[in-house]
Amino acid sequence: MPVNIFEPTDNGYAGRVRLFAINEAIVLVPAEPSRAEDAADYHIHLDDADGPIVGFARKRSSELAGDYIALEIESPLFPRWFKPKLFRADAEGRAFRLAWRHPRSGQDRA
Repeated sequence: MPVNIFEPTDNGYAGRVRLFAINEAIVLVPAEPSRAEDAADYHIHLDDADGPIVGFARKRSSELAGDYIALEIESPLFPRWFKPKLFRADAEGRAFRLAWRHPRSGQDRA
């Protein structure tokens, strides 16, 4: 599977995150249904569905991007939560591209 491209599985999504020293397989597994406001739709596991939970994800939609999945991943490699998004990479919805924006420092903000 190409890096930073995710594909649907029987019950979630699977792919590989590659970014400098990071080269990890992760899977998104549906979370238990919850009535809590803004509850996670998926848990993010390292390696496979039995691996440790390293974050969570929520289904989102916007007028410009359409449907996408917002991830939040915690790691000692990051100074704060890593928040990439999965956007459709093809018209059929069989591939999703992992994308993120680099946070700007406080000095860059005007």
